Amino acid sequence: MKGSPIRKVTRAISLTGTNRNSQMMQKLCISIIISTLFFLPACQQETDTSSRHSPLTSKNALAYEVDFPAGSNPKFLLSNAFGGYFFNQAAKGKQDAFAAYRGWHWQGKVVLGDYRLYLNDSLVQNTNIPFRSGSSYFLRAHPKGREYTFFLAQHPALVIYLPEQDHRQLGIKLIGLATGDPIFESNALWYPTKKTEGYILMAPIEKTNALFKDGHLEVSGKAKGFVAIFCQEKSEGITLLKTARQELENQLPPISMHTYPYFKSSSCEMVPFLNLLSQSLEILHQDAANMPYSLGFPPSPGDISSHHLQSITGAMLIRGQMQQAQQLLQHYSQLQNRDTASSQYGFLPESVKRSQLQYNGFLPLSHFCQALFSYLKYFKNPEFIEKVYPSLAMGIKSCISLRLDEHFLIKSKDGKVPLDQQILWLESLQMTKEIAAYLGNFEDEELFQATWAKASWHFNKLYLDQPIKISSAGISLGGQEFQTNLRLFCLSDYIHEPYKKVNFLAQQYARHQAPVGLLDEIEMPKDWLMDSLGEENNPEERYYAPAFESLTAFIPLLEIYQKELVWQKFQDIAQHNTTDELLGSIPSGFRLTNKIPYAVGHLLDLRATSMALQLIQENFLGIRPALWKNELTLAPRIPQALEHLDYSFFLNGKKSLFQCRKTKDKSSYFYDVEGFSGEVIFDEESYPDQRFTLDGRQHQLIIEVTTEQMSVSYLTEQGDKINLLGVSRKHGLAKEILKNTADRQFEKFHRKQNIPF
Repeated sequence: MKGSPIRKVTRAISLTGTNRNSQMMQKLCISIIISTLFFLPACQQETDTSSRHSPLTSKNALAYEVDFPAGSNPKFLLSNAFGGYFFNQAAKGKQDAFAAYRGWHWQGKVVLGDYRLYLNDSLVQNTNIPFRSGSSYFLRAHPKGREYTFFLAQHPALVIYLPEQDHRQLGIKLIGLATGDPIFESNALWYPTKKTEGYILMAPIEKTNALFKDGHLEVSGKAKGFVAIFCQEKSEGITLLKTARQELENQLPPISMHTYPYFKSSSCEMVPFLNLLSQSLEILHQDAANMPYSLGFPPSPGDISSHHLQSITGAMLIRGQMQQAQQLLQHYSQLQNRDTASSQYGFLPESVKRSQLQYNGFLPLSHFCQALFSYLKYFKNPEFIEKVYPSLAMGIKSCISLRLDEHFLIKSKDGKVPLDQQILWLESLQMTKEIAAYLGNFEDEELFQATWAKASWHFNKLYLDQPIKISSAGISLGGQEFQTNLRLFCLSDYIHEPYKKVNFLAQQYARHQAPVGLLDEIEMPKDWLMDSLGEENNPEERYYAPAFESLTAFIPLLEIYQKELVWQKFQDIAQHNTTDELLGSIPSGFRLTNKIPYAVGHLLDLRATSMALQLIQENFLGIRPALWKNELTLAPRIPQALEHLDYSFFLNGKKSLFQCRKTKDKSSYFYDVEGFSGEVIFDEESYPDQRFTLDGRQHQLIIEVTTEQMSVSYLTEQGDKINLLGVSRKHGLAKEILKNTADRQFEKFHRKQNIPF
């Protein structure tokens, strides 16, 4: 940097200007750090001939210093492919302090102006920033009591900010990198922002590098990097967009479409958002080999909860990433406590904090069990299951030996175990029994089945044999009072009498309903709510209500014909992606005090994003494989918005297709499931539990449903249509009565609370 234009300008100002003017001009010299975790050679070989900026290169980072004219008001913006926030760095009389995060721990501070970066309380020069593959860095600012979060990560994105009055005058068209189709046209995916007046456009990109000249941005195809964009004036913003569009169209090759779920629909406004979620997952998992380390597992410092394990594994599975899921599950299983003298013997860690394993009883084991069982549903690979099953079996057997009470239910030292954890215990026993049977371990299968039978009998006797009472104070089961929370919706799985189930779900729904779908009256125990990063500064905002995790609690409503209601809740929560600066991802949750969408980084955003995609595939679209027993359940609960839909998914790592076409008189479902052999269970609302068998050749299924009959056929390679099944509607009356009862119940509660139905 010796003799660079920036240094010369700054030095000249300090010699000739007043002290006040000197300070103001120095504050306008802003350093931009561009994380280039994977393209060191390209960065080091680059030469710069500009007289307006000077690159600072190092082994892992590339920095530019940019000189803006005095009096300008540049917009500073950083983003990755699944989240981005911006900050208006005006020419103020004082600097704004930033806090840098590595993982979810305080690491020091960054001060805009001369841009000093501190990590682990040690000053790091701009020429030696220790970015690591598989890591992410976060910046958080608190200017005047308002909070913004910036992401510095290894995954690239093109992010453009423009003033509000400019965006509608632009005829922008960016080619979709995944499909070759236009995904950004005009203002179709411009996101309005609340904290400043303006709009943001975000597009994931494969190869980018930012060169700043006179405040303009040029995009060239060097290698993967992190893009930060400055916009000063209206005309420059338009020039910036035209340049970026031309470079993208001319230089960047398309990315293959087959690696992630894909939505296409002419009737659903949510489709661009859903595809954005899918692309976020694709970009995130490009560095799959380092996935365990980016999750915070040793030796990388950081903090990760076992709560993320199931959703992240599930996201990999629905995208056909078998190897990555195997790697993650096997790595986690190796963290098991094997100290026979420990009270936590056989358990898995709840979290990893600064390379220290944190064990806390049964709950992490249940998360691992759910993740492994999800793998078993989507892939047939007994060799891998045999490798990790001993860790699961050891943990369950340890619970049976050390953690059960006289009712074969989970106990704790203080005797207070949330009711939903007892349900998780019953589910874990069932799942582990199924895995043992799949591996032919009949001794374990018998043990887990016997334990489940005893625990289930006592659970029903203690809690469900007596009337269930729900009030504003909580829920009464078997004479015991429990603080109501959303996860108690799953109690409906243990209520077998249909009308009793409807009444229970309706009351639970009314208890947690809010006009905008954000769970205004939610009351959950603190040990379930997740800690926020701001506990020292804002104790009253330490906890938040999970967003899509909360939505999964409402899934039982699909079975009593309330799919439009559940879909509306999905839209309510997803809407916050387009009304706040959470670009390319959904909020992890909402602060209880003010319902502001809350996210602390890409891990939580990934969890919520993964849960959203799984929720759509397995519940609304009803695609639920069980490959360990050669079964495939197709139970479509298609809301009106998705009545014309194309969707791709994966079975055993192979791409499959689903199409839905609905008219007033007929619903048609098309499935391309080549290579699947086994029993198919078709469970449509009017035709429940219809079964037929495929031998691996009849992959192009056609299922047509009318009010009078249902037919199943398939197409041969020659295009001939062969009938497999035909069913007349015989059992619809009881279902119709139950549906009408449920509709009346929910409408009654809506009227009572004066909420539009």
